[in-house]
Amino acid sequence: MRIGIFGGAFDPPHVAHLMAVSYALATQQLDKVLVIPCWIHSFGKQLTPFPMRFDMAQLAFKQFDPRYVEVSNVEQELRVSYTYDLILGLKRLHPEDEFTLIMGADEWDVRKKWYRWDDIEEMVKVATVGRENVSSKAVNLPDISSSAIRGLLKESWGRAACEPLVPSEVLDYIDQNGIYR
Repeated sequence: MRIGIFGGAFDPPHVAHLMAVSYALATQQLDKVLVIPCWIHSFGKQLTPFPMRFDMAQLAFKQFDPRYVEVSNVEQELRVSYTYDLILGLKRLHPEDEFTLIMGADEWDVRKKWYRWDDIEEMVKVATVGRENVSSKAVNLPDISSSAIRGLLKESWGRAACEPLVPSEVLDYIDQNGIYR
């Protein structure tokens, strides 16, 4: 199988994440995309607890056919925080599969800061998804950031501002669990 790896904090997941997966499936000849919320942020960024981010990712991506898109907790299972170690673990679990790392243009621009980036490029194909206001050769998706969404949700009118940016079931989950307040 040809599997795309789409990792991120997903804190929270938003419509540009969904668009990125659709774009990768349409252009990269993938059989499946694994959406992988990071277990621990490799740059030490404070995150909403993993179980909540995993639940939100499942809600956001459930509109895709599970044969083609799967939200995976493999980083937690493997106890890894670096993409390099994740790829090694996936190759060990699925030695017959080919992997493509799907990354946003914003991450592409800082890729040399990643742990063992040169080795990652040797192990997998890399596909870049563009983002407005970030230089890229790829098609640009809307410039939507999870950090901006978190900021909006802290405001009393935040949900209304986020409705076009975040799947409604994810917003309901955020409300029910008091996240980002």
